Amino acid sequence: MKKQNKISLIIDHAYLAFSGYRRSIAYLFIFGIISGLLEGIGVNAIIPLFSLITNNGNMGDDVISRNIVTFFSFFRLPLTVYYMLGLIIILFLLKAVFLFWSNYIKIKITAEYEETKRLLLLERTLHSTWAYLIRQKIGYLENVIMHDIQRSGLLLQQITSFVMVITGLFVYLLVAINISFIMTFITMVVGAIFFTCIRPVIIKTRDISRKTVNLNKKIAHLINEQIVGLKTLKTMAVEKNVYNIASLHFADLKSYKISRFLLNSVVTIMMQPFSLLFISGLFIFTLKTSYFSFSAMIALVYLIQRIFVYIQQLQTTWQGINETFPHLEYVNNYLMESKKNQEKKMGNDTFSFKKDIVFNNVSFSYAYSDKKILNSLNFTLRCGEMLGIVGPSGAGKTTFVDVLLRLHEPQEGTIFIDGLPLSGISLHSWRKNIGYVSQDYFLINDSFLNNIKYYDESISREDAIEAAKMANIYDFIESSANGFDTLIGDRGLMLSNGQRQRIVIARILARKPKLLVFDEATSSLDKESEKKIQQVIENIRGKITIIIIAHRLSTIHHCNTLLVLNDGGVVESGSPDILLSDTSSYFYKVSNLGL
Repeated sequence: MKKQNKISLIIDHAYLAFSGYRRSIAYLFIFGIISGLLEGIGVNAIIPLFSLITNNGNMGDDVISRNIVTFFSFFRLPLTVYYMLGLIIILFLLKAVFLFWSNYIKIKITAEYEETKRLLLLERTLHSTWAYLIRQKIGYLENVIMHDIQRSGLLLQQITSFVMVITGLFVYLLVAINISFIMTFITMVVGAIFFTCIRPVIIKTRDISRKTVNLNKKIAHLINEQIVGLKTLKTMAVEKNVYNIASLHFADLKSYKISRFLLNSVVTIMMQPFSLLFISGLFIFTLKTSYFSFSAMIALVYLIQRIFVYIQQLQTTWQGINETFPHLEYVNNYLMESKKNQEKKMGNDTFSFKKDIVFNNVSFSYAYSDKKILNSLNFTLRCGEMLGIVGPSGAGKTTFVDVLLRLHEPQEGTIFIDGLPLSGISLHSWRKNIGYVSQDYFLINDSFLNNIKYYDESISREDAIEAAKMANIYDFIESSANGFDTLIGDRGLMLSNGQRQRIVIARILARKPKLLVFDEATSSLDKESEKKIQQVIENIRGKITIIIIAHRLSTIHHCNTLLVLNDGGVVESGSPDILLSDTSSYFYKVSNLGL
């Protein structure tokens, strides 16, 4: 029952992944039968060939030999050694042609599968919900796209090879039965016994492969995580600790690789002497019993040797299927899980913001907690205003931004924009009109220009230059070696925090947003860099509606309105001057701490 469950699991996952290639696999099945028939007939033709060479007059009593003689007679071809050799050569050449086309189909559908699945997996990931994405470990996606899909593509090759081997084995058995049913039956029984004996090896291979898949993901996560945090790693002098953890993983990976190789080798090594002993015994039996002619015996021995080769290929292919199956299983599970967590494309209305944005009793809590991070949140943001938001850690400030960006949808209440529910606005249209600047400076290893454009080809060089001027970063870029075409390195680490932040702001301004959100954007900057960011904000004030989340008084002092959040709700609101005049207010207390 357990074997059936495992086979059913493999079949289910293979059908889910490869059902689109059924026609190609059917062609392989047909080509396999034709190739096997051509080779089988060619081998069987050895019987009349030997008869012609020895002049014994016995052209063979089997069906295929008689039909070969009939073929020559029908087309009035001379039944000579040379013509018979010509027929055998033609049959094997035709087999080579079909084999070439089979290999072409195999590699073509494998390459197509890898391309299609990589694109689908990337698309599913990019359009997954934020709640799902933040649960994913760094390095996993890269490992799945580049390694697991490639390995599951090998599984497709293994399946197509399995089909070819099965059809070839089937044809060889038919040809062998044509010569001797008893000998062929004995061969089949021996092959079945051999397959049963190696079953534990196949199961062990699958288990080790599954462990290897999981370990590869752990290693990818570890390396990617430490690369991102290299500065912390070095300044805390924990290189040796990380090295020791990685060395344990690499040792396990080495152990798994050796185990897989030995398991695969032991079967191959056993097969060769096993088949040789069997064929030798068959040869001796035939010589002593004169069961059939010498030429028929030669053909049968060759066929049985080929049958054993096919049995070995069958075992190798099946073991390969079990070895690569865990990769396919992970790819399918990832695709199914990401499909369940796709962002809902709610709303068809185009973006329009001319009056206000209203939060009306908006509440939100995460799936893992019953606590409301936003609790009946109410406030109004008018178009063109600059709104400041402050509050203690855990007050709900970042969650508020995520809800505004529609990374999360509120469970209760409604957000209105110009009197219409925000959920009715196209998600793509909404995000295209919102700029978001966080304390995390995400830059790509490319030029200043391409970092500002950031995959948006509608932004011209002139637009990027204008945005850089607005972000107070133009002079610095122009003073660089190649101006806007200067490469900034991986994540822009050669630049200061302030420079990176202003490039990010230029990227946002180049898109001409109607609403701009600064989420603790100056929290890690020095006073001089913060002052330059404040100049940027002052330059765009009134032209763009701005929301600033900050702790520093200097960053939010010029806001039209301040909201103080605590426990997910607004506990104070008003202009900075009014709140500062109230000695009991949170803002007054924070400002007197000198922040």
